Amino acid sequence: MSRKSSPGKKINILYLIASLDSGGAERQVIELARSLDKSRYNVFIVIYHNRIHFKEIQDAPGITLTVLEKKFKYDPRFPFRLAYFCKQNKIDIIHAYSESAGFWGRLAGKLAGVPSITHIQNTNYSPSFFRGERLMGWMDTEIIANSYAGRDEYKRGTGRDIPVIQNGMNLDLIPENIAKSVYPKKFRIISAGRISKQKNYLCLLKGINEIRNQIPGLIVEIWGRVMHRNKLEEIETFIKERHLENIVFLKSASDQIIKEIAESDLLVMTSLWEGFPNVVMEALACKTPVISSDVADLSWLVRNGETGFLFPSDDYNALAQRILEFYRLTSEKRLEMGEKGRKHIGENYTTAIMAQKTGAIYDKITEAQRTATE
Repeated sequence: MSRKSSPGKKINILYLIASLDSGGAERQVIELARSLDKSRYNVFIVIYHNRIHFKEIQDAPGITLTVLEKKFKYDPRFPFRLAYFCKQNKIDIIHAYSESAGFWGRLAGKLAGVPSITHIQNTNYSPSFFRGERLMGWMDTEIIANSYAGRDEYKRGTGRDIPVIQNGMNLDLIPENIAKSVYPKKFRIISAGRISKQKNYLCLLKGINEIRNQIPGLIVEIWGRVMHRNKLEEIETFIKERHLENIVFLKSASDQIIKEIAESDLLVMTSLWEGFPNVVMEALACKTPVISSDVADLSWLVRNGETGFLFPSDDYNALAQRILEFYRLTSEKRLEMGEKGRKHIGENYTTAIMAQKTGAIYDKITEAQRTATE
């Protein structure tokens, strides 16, 4: 039987995620945990791989971080240990971020009698994922998608309609008075994210190769850790064969990526699929316009001609033309586009908005629990 939650008492929320390594889901967990009203919620974060990139969370007020390590990939004791943690700390809701964390959160929730939520972060799921969801999805009290594209895909795969809470951006990370300049002798394009099949950086390189002689001072930087070694080799071969070594530069993942984005003229995203990417929100908050493939919910962020431009996925010729179109804008128009991007994020996609919508789901679940036990 589920534990009864008393009216007026704080709600204990447990966020479950594999680690706090560098990544989009990890950043969203941290910002949501920070943004929840601490007068109404006690916040616990549990990770099961001891990797903490965001060190500041360890001393964040109102948040308890615990490492509850799994001994191996499929550790049958882990859900029992997690359920025991929930009982010890009187957890009211388990909120698992990512599909893999959802597996463990569901099991622990059933063992502890605690309602669970799984937050799905992407699109382009495999048939096996949906087979698993049809088998285990009933265990969750709620499933949340971070994009409307993800919601629609989930409904097609399982028949279940789920709510959408798009990601939020912490604007405190990027000052409102950030200075933007247009340098006439340099045009810097940045792209950021894992080197993987999903990010499709070869499309960017092909597009750049088409227009390399039409943009004086062109510099292209790809920032991110290597996820797929074969994709890195593919990129390096293309750069070498097309003699792009003086134009295209591969950079490692960096804690200073927001600073790099802010100092660039343009961010380009060439992903084949996405959810609701943090890097695009970060760019717009930095007043850096974005050119993106038209996938998932990118059109919610990138408004054609206002905050950037969209192009059909994997169409490098269309991408090349969009880059030229942006390059040929006046400096005033580019700066205006950047200001609109910042405003768009501030009005629609802040962590405060995300926390408010998520809190409404928590309140609905706990109210239902109270009603069921009265």
